[in-house]
Amino acid sequence: MNQSKYLIKVITSELEFITKVNYYHIKIKRIKNNIFLINQNDYHKLTSYFPNIELLIIKDYSVKGLIKTIKNKIFIIILLSLFGISYFLITNLIIRIDINTNDLELKNNIKVSLKNNDIKPFSFKKRFSELNTIRNDLLTEYQADVEWLEIKNIGMTYQVSLVKRIKNDPKVNNEYCNVYAKKEGLITRAIYNHGELLVNQNNLVKKGDLLISGNILLNDEVKAQVCASGKVYAEVWYTISLKIPRIEEDKIISKKKKYNLYYGDYNLLNHQFKTYDVTIIKKIKDIKLVREDKITYQKRTLSEAELLAKADQIIKNKLDINLNKDYDIISQKVLKKSLNDSTMDIVVFISVEENIANQIIEMKE
Repeated sequence: MNQSKYLIKVITSELEFITKVNYYHIKIKRIKNNIFLINQNDYHKLTSYFPNIELLIIKDYSVKGLIKTIKNKIFIIILLSLFGISYFLITNLIIRIDINTNDLELKNNIKVSLKNNDIKPFSFKKRFSELNTIRNDLLTEYQADVEWLEIKNIGMTYQVSLVKRIKNDPKVNNEYCNVYAKKEGLITRAIYNHGELLVNQNNLVKKGDLLISGNILLNDEVKAQVCASGKVYAEVWYTISLKIPRIEEDKIISKKKKYNLYYGDYNLLNHQFKTYDVTIIKKIKDIKLVREDKITYQKRTLSEAELLAKADQIIKNKLDINLNKDYDIISQKVLKKSLNDSTMDIVVFISVEENIANQIIEMKE
């Protein structure tokens, strides 16, 4: 039975140590200057026979020593284990299956078929040959509904793209759709239902560039033509010039009030106030009892902070109207600002994420 060994360092003279070892016929192995490999029994003999000898255990090769080493490095071991497990899962695990079709019934059916082939969330990736076999099986199984199908592995996702088979219809549809950019921008993301996405994140596109094609290609050959649709978001830049009045009238409601009778929109009693707010107290058909609260207007000059806040609100209102509220402001910077007696003139550069997709119907050749 092999004995456990120590890797030791001799602190005293190496020559003296070797002399003592040879005297008792103790077996040692010299590794390098002052470093030796010795079994446990011989080590204990040395320390017993020569208590004054200075030895340092550098490494303990016994089970006890191994356990001690593991305890001392347990954090690193756990960290490396977690890293290894994480890397294995990231490179071999599928957590999501995306099926690109709006036909819910077909989507659910294909999902079941994929599950039967062990393609499901939190399953391990298949080899390319296995995926190709499953793809061919799906095309056979759904040949009445699917014209073309592809299974792509993107990261931890399987993306299933398909083109539905066009059923025989007495009406021949010679139309398909492409989606073009309606303005220049830097692509940020895309949400599309049909067609082939031709742009990626951080692509710079110009007005009129093709974003989603209705032509479905395989090996550079058009396999089908569909009505491409979807939203393509891009960072778009605007320079907005505003002239904002510095003078504003604040409405002040007085504590003075009077009651009046109205018939329709006509007052039956004389007004006591030049300007007032009307509050209906009681209404019986066209007769209304109202309260008239006196109001006055006081002019004041807006501060620079108030003018900037007003500029932000004006810009937001313009964007809400022009972009149908389908946008996010990325950044905003004042390029130029000047104050005079009556207005603040301001030029603002603004970066906005918005949908630049413009669907256009085309005619098939």
